[in-house]
Amino acid sequence: MPGAITTAIRLPPAENVARTLSIALGAAKGGSLTVGGTQNAKAHDLALQSDEAFDRYTKEDVDRAVRLVDEAIRLDPNFAGAHSRRAFFTIRRGNTFSTSGKEFARSRAEALPFAKKALSLAPNFAYAHAAMAAVQQGNFNIAVASDEYRRAVELAPGDALLVSAYSLFVSQIGNQAESLRLAQKALDLDPLNRDSYENWVGALFDARRYEEAVRFAEGTKRKSPELYDDPLILGHCLVMLGRLREAKEQYSVLNPDRWERLTGEAVIFARSGDRAGAEQNIKRMQSLFGDAASYQYAQIYANLGDKDRALASLEHAWSVRDPGLFNIRVDPFFDPLRKNARFQAIVRRMNFPA
Repeated sequence: MPGAITTAIRLPPAENVARTLSIALGAAKGGSLTVGGTQNAKAHDLALQSDEAFDRYTKEDVDRAVRLVDEAIRLDPNFAGAHSRRAFFTIRRGNTFSTSGKEFARSRAEALPFAKKALSLAPNFAYAHAAMAAVQQGNFNIAVASDEYRRAVELAPGDALLVSAYSLFVSQIGNQAESLRLAQKALDLDPLNRDSYENWVGALFDARRYEEAVRFAEGTKRKSPELYDDPLILGHCLVMLGRLREAKEQYSVLNPDRWERLTGEAVIFARSGDRAGAEQNIKRMQSLFGDAASYQYAQIYANLGDKDRALASLEHAWSVRDPGLFNIRVDPFFDPLRKNARFQAIVRRMNFPA
């Protein structure tokens, strides 16, 4: 699963683009987006309905979004925006709701033809390139994904959401300075977009500037609560600062069975010396998500000081190509393993750029 948000921390670009950019695909008026549009009013309306369903962030709504966009494609097979959506939705559904490695693989295989179709229909459509980037990232083809994200931003340099997605991507591959620059640019481009604020806090988290991230998040919530409402990133920052009670309060806002909450709370148990509590959360996650949460199990075991089980979980995450692994280079929850030779070998397998 995506590392908790997202690393465990922020949503990987595939999710970030899919969840926060889908509405822009249908509603934006800029030339870079209308390139992939449609003249079929019903198809356009269905696409907008799919955005609304998708943005509600439940499996049932994501499934409904897929059905709606499939109907839009049936009505207009040349609607590149619909094909881009379908690629994003499929990756999102697989990364978030899979309960096995086979489901991860199936979602990537299903998404690829839609991304290819979008590009063939509209080679200069920024979101078609972003869709392909998401799919290639899911397949751990980092160099190709990087080229596609870069092209997307070149085509739509004024699009704050694309810039935010690219900011996250470059952070995860290890370039925090560039990530912060891009995150600031996204804020400057769209100072009224909550995603830009959340991405800035996430960029600070990845750069390990936790106190600054907390000050910014809490200050924004006080002044403009409509612009920041991401308890997960804030909770992670508080964990890293040792403010565990406050972190637990942030996680408690989430659904009790969300893997993000279960992971965050398990890390708190681990750091509080409550091994039984952490193990109980792992068992709950195993019953809900199976081996699709292998990356999260590794995070928890690492914080319990159980290096062998943490490394075994990471090895299994690699075997099923758990998308959470894309966060491994910057994820502070793995600092207890950072110098371990087996851990370093797993990081090398990801083939991150030097």
